Amino acid sequence: MQTIWKFLGLVVAVTAVGIWLVKPTASVADPDGDHEDEKAAHAHVHVPAPLPYADMHMPPGAWTDATLIARGKEIYATKCAVCHGDAGDGKGPAGAALPLKPPDLRDRHAIDEMRDNYWFWRGSEGGSVDPFKS
Repeated sequence: MQTIWKFLGLVVAVTAVGIWLVKPTASVADPDGDHEDEKAAHAHVHVPAPLPYADMHMPPGAWTDATLIARGKEIYATKCAVCHGDAGDGKGPAGAALPLKPPDLRDRHAIDEMRDNYWFWRGSEGGSVDPFKS
């Protein structure tokens, strides 16, 4: 059973990173029209992955495997898009009611901060764990 969850986590992670690659974010401007440093503007804090996920890493070739990408799209559409939105922008219909807003998966800086084990955890357990449980 744990192997299935690991596989699903891998598939969702590949899909989320695919969304990130396809939808780059625009730079952020402050109210005066000056552009802030993008990395500082997009600072995002992630809860560390639980210990059972500590040693999980993406296998070589996972990011380009067409079968994994297709399966990840299916899983994302049925399990993730309701909160993260079809485009991964964090504006899904259920996400609006959550106390912690779903992140914009197109934000390269936030995605860069997430390690493989974080993706396995989040993809495997979704919003069913603290602090995301609603």
